[in-house]
Amino acid sequence: MRRTALIIVAAGRGVRMGAPLPKQYLPLEGRPILAHTVQAASALLTPGDQLILVIPPDDNERVRALLEEYCPGVSLTLVHGGATRGESVLHGLREMSEEIELVAIHDGVRPILRREMWDRLLAAMEGSEAVIPVTRPTDSLRMITPDGVSTVLDRSLVRCVQTPQLFTRKVIVAAYEAEGDTTQTDDAGLYSLHTGRSPLLIEGDPDNLKITTPRDLALASLILRDEL
Repeated sequence: MRRTALIIVAAGRGVRMGAPLPKQYLPLEGRPILAHTVQAASALLTPGDQLILVIPPDDNERVRALLEEYCPGVSLTLVHGGATRGESVLHGLREMSEEIELVAIHDGVRPILRREMWDRLLAAMEGSEAVIPVTRPTDSLRMITPDGVSTVLDRSLVRCVQTPQLFTRKVIVAAYEAEGDTTQTDDAGLYSLHTGRSPLLIEGDPDNLKITTPRDLALASLILRDEL
């Protein structure tokens, strides 16, 4: 097994949630969202792997208290993020140990992270350098052009992208070192921009939702309650 670093990016402020706290600290079934994510990620790793948590620089005391209360015994490397997601990921990449060969990058507000999908990602990395989980859209889709005209998209040709996204260390570090700050909204986008290649797509998990709005938080609560 190749040693893997799982980088949780939780350095954002979550303004779309409209809450007084950054969304990674909002309560979800009795624990902060971030605590759920850290616990789920930690459970996936094996000895020799590395868990890296990227947080806002000003939240050091808050996060340490959160980890002590809700994630005792979880071993991780705590890293301060930058002004953008790209900078935050780069900070995390620079804290990897020398033995790491694979890098998974995960959103801190995706707390429902299951082993079945993780195992699919690892299996797909045999012979690949970049693998990402995706789901099929169920709604009809339209694309709006800059002049306001909308056109129908064939949803059979569209996928919704999730995290964690898994890469060989060499390729994702090279992409971030070359581009630095980036307007790409995910790591696979930067990988494709840098290499000109497409990642391998594997089946994601419909419950692996990114909590962005109050509705997402309510749905995550229902999913977690059903698993108890």
